[in-house]
Amino acid sequence: MSSFVNLKDYVDPAGVSCLNVKDESSVKQLLGRTGSRIGLLESDADENLLLSVAFDQTVKVHSLKLGHSVLEYAPKEIKIFINTPELDFDKAEDDLETPKGDAMAVLSLTEKQAIGEDSIQLRFVRFQAVNSIQIYVKSNQSDGDISKISQVDLYGQSIHTTKMANFGKEED
Repeated sequence: MSSFVNLKDYVDPAGVSCLNVKDESSVKQLLGRTGSRIGLLESDADENLLLSVAFDQTVKVHSLKLGHSVLEYAPKEIKIFINTPELDFDKAEDDLETPKGDAMAVLSLTEKQAIGEDSIQLRFVRFQAVNSIQIYVKSNQSDGDISKISQVDLYGQSIHTTKMANFGKEED
């Protein structure tokens, strides 16, 4: 994984959100570019969470670490979508019934992956032009009502593009 880097520096803080999270501010704490990057996403009404992370440029995603140190609350079944920031629970859940749905990956996490010890390898060819990634947590390791995530790290590489916002005019 030597040529792949943590993509945290490419995260667009304005494009980070999580549905069914107990505390909205924890999303920015966990995924922000600055600060401690310590936070906790805890589900509110049930075990489902729907995390959306936008990037400030197009990236390729190779793998991720997603989990919580207490196994019973850690994610078990997840589904990963790309470039669908408008995704909601109905669409994410319906897509589980469709084998050829829009999801790029449907995964059952091992215990080591769920606590963030092992990386979750993705089919790299499916994650080549990512502007945003959505992670749907369907269940947790204990099949309980509360899911928690205290680690979200995405690994990959940028597709070297020029940010037009940073492009200066030439002076005469």
